[in-house]
Amino acid sequence: MAGLLIGAAPVVCLSGWPAAAELPTALFGALCGIAAIRAAGCSPSPFQGEGGGEGLAWARLAGIAGGLALGTKYTGGLAVAASVAVLLASRAWRPAAIVAGLSVAVSSPWFVKNAVLAGNPVFPYLGGVFGLGGYAPNDIARFIAATTEAPVRSLWEGARHLWVLSVGEPGAAAGLFLGSAFLLLLPMVFLTPLSRPLLLYVAVGVVGWLAATRLARYGLPVLPLVAILLALAVDRAKGGLRVLAVGGLLFASWFNLYEIAKITYYASQGMRVTLGLETPQAFMNSGHVAGYTAPSQAVMAWANAHLPHDALVLCLGEPRGAYLQRRFIAPSVYDRQPLANWVKEARDPAGVAARLKQEGVTHLLVNEELLRREGVERVLPWTVPERARFDAFAAVHLAPIYQEGAAVIYALQ
Repeated sequence: MAGLLIGAAPVVCLSGWPAAAELPTALFGALCGIAAIRAAGCSPSPFQGEGGGEGLAWARLAGIAGGLALGTKYTGGLAVAASVAVLLASRAWRPAAIVAGLSVAVSSPWFVKNAVLAGNPVFPYLGGVFGLGGYAPNDIARFIAATTEAPVRSLWEGARHLWVLSVGEPGAAAGLFLGSAFLLLLPMVFLTPLSRPLLLYVAVGVVGWLAATRLARYGLPVLPLVAILLALAVDRAKGGLRVLAVGGLLFASWFNLYEIAKITYYASQGMRVTLGLETPQAFMNSGHVAGYTAPSQAVMAWANAHLPHDALVLCLGEPRGAYLQRRFIAPSVYDRQPLANWVKEARDPAGVAARLKQEGVTHLLVNEELLRREGVERVLPWTVPERARFDAFAAVHLAPIYQEGAAVIYALQ
């Protein structure tokens, strides 16, 4: 039942599409929570004591899993915090220290990397304390605003948001909700006896989630144990109540899967590639809903067939460089465009050309539509003389060699 709750949740299924870290974080977070609860339950009293050697072994496993969750994404800290809270409430001081210490130790390479590259171990957060690593404050604020939603600020707001998380909201991103099954089974928690460590873990995790953000996918590290809690509540119910709960779970899960199928069909433009009605190349050569707009795929396919194997392509306005089978530099919309700095640092157009050659760049791929949409002035914050310097450089040293749609590839001469 817990697997059905998780597997049929739209936010879980649809978070598996993009190259995001939510599902691995949820896996490690679930392992952390389960092991911590086992550590708390190894003593004669299921909610008190350190549990001897077996309890310490479970604590070590929880710490390793918690470190992997936290090192995968900051939201893994929800699972670590909830696990430590369970152990502290059971007076298992040593296991709690083990979980906290191992979680920090295992995830430390991520924080060390941030400290080395940005001077801030928790970059991009706490910039006022550790600094922003040279990034403009407006760019950092834009990134955080685009990837986070404001937390709930009251019990009423939290209750309303749980409703929105369950059924979605008009205008919200498609699929970024839990589905109705979780909310439907919530009353079962109050009608059946359940493990106090599991209840505490879920309570701390959910409160921490809503206190940090409204975003559904950021709660995935604690969602598996929410599903386990609800499944146990249904399993321990008696008679007609159990039948009613199982029936409600099956119906809500069926409805969730129907919604997932509908969203998938819409996002894939009728599943034309899956049904053999269109080739993958043709599908990717044109823009579609679900965030795939103004593609450079046709230009990249040409580059893969015609550019030298040692070419280095600098992408401008195009962050999706993975389809290039040549070396490439493709800054994301939140990263600094190196060309902006190179032009600033050069004295004249010949200096711009020399700097590009020094960096090994042989070609530029420019997606003009995406560059305009992102904002030329934001991506390339040049003064009037600097822009004139680049224009003079481009007139002499850049030759367009292929164009398809809004994407153009230039050879550096």
